[in-house]
Amino acid sequence: MVEMAGRWPEGHSLQAVAEVWSAENTAGERETKMAAYAAAGIRYLWTCEVFGSDVPVVFQAYRLRESGYRVEVYAADGETVIAPGPAPVHVVTSRLRWS
Repeated sequence: MVEMAGRWPEGHSLQAVAEVWSAENTAGERETKMAAYAAAGIRYLWTCEVFGSDVPVVFQAYRLRESGYRVEVYAADGETVIAPGPAPVHVVTSRLRWS
């Protein structure tokens, strides 16, 4: 997240957040973070599951709706997609790797 003048920006000023989930992120932690982003009004959430070098990468792009985040794009390892957001981003999952 970007820090501005010694404080965190307000949620309404952020349009998108990207999270990299690892094996250490619990389901509860994911749910808590997603709920916090939704409560802050962040419209787009991009997640990338990177669990290890031998596990395929998964990318998901969510858009905030009245009832919460909904998946708009799902990409398995080896796929290329355009993630929706304030500026569309090409995501090449084969280049997302655990190091």
